[in-house]
Parts: sequence; structure tokens; C-alpha cells
Amino acid sequence: MNIFKNGMRAIGRIRIGVRMVAGFGIVVALSVVLGAFSLTSSSKLASLTENLFEGPYKISSGLSGATENALRIQIGMQQSLMAAGEHEVTEVDERVKGFRDALSASLVEVEAAYQGDKTALTNILTTVKSMEAKHTKLFDLLRTGQFGDGELMMIGNPDNKYYGANLEQNELGILGRLEADLFKGLSGLSKEANATAQEFMLGTEETSTSTMILLLALTGIVTCVGFVVSSVVTVSITYPLSQVQKDMECLSNGESDFEVSGVERRDEVGVMAQSVLIFQQNAVEMERLQAGAKQSAEQAERRRQEVMDHVSIFERQVKDVAEQLTGASGDVTQGSDTMTELSGSSREIAGQMSVSIRDAAANVAEAASAAEEMSASIQEINSQVDSSARLTKNAVSQAEDARGVMEELSNKAAAIDGVLSIIREIADQTNLLALNATIEAARAGDAGRGFAVVAHEVKELAEQSAKAAGEIGTQIADVQHGVAATAKAIEEIGGIIHEVDTSTEAIGGSVQAQGAATGQISESMQMADARTSSVLTEITKVVEAMEATQNSSGALRNAAEGVLNQSGSLRQNVDDFTAKLSETG
Repeated sequence: MNIFKNGMRAIGRIRIGVRMVAGFGIVVALSVVLGAFSLTSSSKLASLTENLFEGPYKISSGLSGATENALRIQIGMQQSLMAAGEHEVTEVDERVKGFRDALSASLVEVEAAYQGDKTALTNILTTVKSMEAKHTKLFDLLRTGQFGDGELMMIGNPDNKYYGANLEQNELGILGRLEADLFKGLSGLSKEANATAQEFMLGTEETSTSTMILLLALTGIVTCVGFVVSSVVTVSITYPLSQVQKDMECLSNGESDFEVSGVERRDEVGVMAQSVLIFQQNAVEMERLQAGAKQSAEQAERRRQEVMDHVSIFERQVKDVAEQLTGASGDVTQGSDTMTELSGSSREIAGQMSVSIRDAAANVAEAASAAEEMSASIQEINSQVDSSARLTKNAVSQAEDARGVMEELSNKAAAIDGVLSIIREIADQTNLLALNATIEAARAGDAGRGFAVVAHEVKELAEQSAKAAGEIGTQIADVQHGVAATAKAIEEIGGIIHEVDTSTEAIGGSVQAQGAATGQISESMQMADARTSSVLTEITKVVEAMEATQNSSGALRNAAEGVLNQSGSLRQNVDDFTAKLSETG
């Protein structure tokens, strides 16, 4: 079985067309060999037959004809001796001449075909010529009537010792001996020719028999080889085709776990087997793809569920962020309102302080102008000093109130800054959630495109929130700088007012001693006037800082309202996104 498979595998490396041509070529070659052998054998037999007919058979036939003509000549001579009249002798003479010519012609043919020693044949020809001369003489004698009845008995009797007394009788005896020699020579040549022909026939028969046997044997060999070659070619085609048919039936029945036969072949069956192998691989690949598609569908379903879970989490987180943004925006709005109110209060207080300081400056100016008249109007100076003391105390109280307002404003600004930090953290967290949502949308493929768009919008809102928070932080920083400058100015004003208060108290405590120190009082009033002008300048700066703080509070309120609107838009976008994603899922 292995030898058969190996043989089929070896033959399978040859293409079917080449195989059939080779098998047909072998059969044709063997047929040509058989035909050539048959033709050679036929030519040989024909040559032998021709040699037989041109040699021994022709010699034997010629000798038979010569013997027959010799007998006719002998009979003719006997008839000539019994002929009556010259005319009848002449007719016999003509017939004898014809027989003699035929005898000579036969002997010439025999001589031409004879391949052996021609001595006997030459002797026969010489005898024939001698007989011709004797015939001429005898027929001349017969025409003249010189033969008697007694002489007739010598014809055909060569052993007769009696030749007669005349010449004619001797010629008859010589003719009889010549005839005897002729028959003897012809008989010997005929026996030799028959023997040669017999041998030649035997040789020809043996050659014909051996040729026929070889021809039959070669025919049998050619037939067997042709049958074997045709069988091998047929089996080499039908067997692998049957295997390919079985493999195709397996494929048609849905089977794919089998080994395709004939793939290694290089002929047309190998091409068919490779096609079957491709079908098998496609079937296996189709099964794998179906399994993969089922697994992908399951994974897609799990992924969709995970995306929906992430979306739910993202929705909650974004809503929480939006709520925190809303709350923080409300706090910022409330804080900005408070800052605005505090800024307004601080501005009013600063205005009152400015008025008081202007009054104090007027009083100090009046005190300075009246210092020269102090000795004459001490009571009026004392009254003015008391008034200045009250105003100074009032200014100190108002400065303390303004400083408290500035501290509260600074605390509110710090609280707003904390809220802005929360907003920035929420914006960063929202941005991170948007990034995660974008990644999940990319993983979800086509199903996550809408999710990716909404995630991008959420990311932009988060970036806008962070930007707005940054702008608010910048404005809060400006407010804090303004508040710090205002607090510092108020502190300086408080110190100045405290000094004014101390001076006023000193003036009040030494009113009685001012008479002798009018010049010193005048200088003190001039100093108080200068310091009052300085305080007035600082109060003006405080008013300007309060106006800047109020403007910053307005900008902060607008920014907080923008953040609030953006948080509402963010919540609406998240709701739309989750609704679209639910419809897509």
C-alpha cells in the first residue's frame, strides 16, 4: 500500500496532460517498434520467399519445364520416324524445334538462377546443342526417306549395340545416347534443386515460425505494457480525483477537520486539491470569524454595558460638579454682592472720613489762625479743641470701622479665592472625566461617536470654567491688593488720627499753659494742618481703592453668573448626551 501511495505521489508530480501524452507516447512507441518489427519480419519473409522463387523454386520449375520439353522432344522424334510424307515430317520438325527452343530457354533461366557449380548444367546445354545438330540431320534423312523399319527400333534405345551399317543408323544411336544423357543430367539437377528447395523451404518455415512467435510475443508485450501504462495513467487520475471528491463531500457536509489529500501534487489534481484546501481554510476561517463575531458581540455588549455604567457614573459626577459649580457660583455671587455692599460701605465711611478730616483740617486751620489770638480768646480755642477732640475720636472710630470692613472684605476675598480653587479643582476633575469619556468613546468605536462629541463639549465647558475661574482669581487678587492697600492706608490714617487725638488731648490739657507758648501752638497747628492734608490725600486713595473694589466685585459677580450659566449648560449637555447614548444603546 505504501509502495502504491509513493508511486501515486511520484506520478502526481507530473501534470495529467504530460502523463497522458507520455502514456500515449509509450504505447505509440511500442506500436511503432511492433510495426517496425512486423515490417522487418515481413520484409525478411518476403525476401526469403523471393529468394525461394528466384532461386530453388525457379531452378526446380525450370528443370521441370526442361524435362517436360525433353520428353516432348523425344516423343516428337518418335512421331517424326512414324510420319508419312514430307509434309508431316516438316510439321514434326517444327514442333521439335519449338520444344527444343523451350528447353533451351528453360535451361537458360536455370543457368541464370543457379548459384552452384554449373558444370552439369553446361554439359546439359552442350548435349542440347548436340541434339539440335542430330535432329537436323535426322529430319533431313526422314524427308529423303532413307530410314527403314529395322532402323526405327534403335530410337530411344541407347544401350543397343547395333548401330547399323550406315551413317544414319549411327546418328540415331548417338541421338539416343544424347537424350539419355540429357534426361540423366536433368534428373540429377532436379534432385539437387528439389533438395535445395526443400532445405530453403525448411529454413523459410523456421524463420517464419520464429518471426511469428517473436511477433506474437512482442504484440503481447506491447499489449501488456499498453494496458499497464493506460491503467497506471487512469488510476493516477481517477484515484486522486476520488480522494478530492471525498474531501469535497466532507466540505459540503460541513466538515472541516480533515487532511486534504493531494496538496503536494503538481498536476491538475494538485491544483484542485489546493482549491479544496483553500475552501477548507475558508471554512475554518469562517467558523473562526463566526465565533469571533459572537465573542465580539458579547464583548461589545459588555463594553456597551460598561460604557453605560461609566456614563451613569459620569452623569452623576458631572451633575455633582454642576451642582458644586452652581453652589460655588451662588457663593461667589453672594460674596461679590457682599463685597459690593462692603465696598459701598467702605466708600461711604471713607467719604465721611474725608468730610471729617476736611472739617478737622478747617478746625486746625482756624486753630492756627487763632493761635495768634489765643491769649485773647482762650475760651474759644478751648471750645475748638474740644470740638477737634470729638471729631478726632469720631475719625478714629470711623477708621476702626473701616479697618474692620477691610478685614471682612479681605476674608470674603480669601473665601472667594477658596471657592475659585474648588471651581478650578472641579474644572480639572471635569476635564479628566471628559478625557476618560473620550477614551471610553474611542474604545466603543462607532457606538461611542456621540459620546465623544458630548465629552468634547464637556471638556470645552470645563476649560471655559477653569478659564473663568482663573479670570475671577485674577480679579480677586486685584481686589485683595486693593483691600490690602486700603487697609494699610486706613492703618496709616488711624495712626495719624491717633496722633491728632494725642495732640488734641495735649492741647486740651495745656490750654491754660498755652498763653506762654503761642508760637509753639502755632507750629503744632501748622503740623496738624500738614498731617491733615496728608490724611485727606490718603482718604482720597482709599475712596479710589473702594471704587476699584466695587468695580472688581461687579466683574466677579458677572463671572460668577457666567459660571452659573455654564454649569446649567453643562448639566443640559450631560442630560442630552445620556439621552442620546441611551437611544443609541
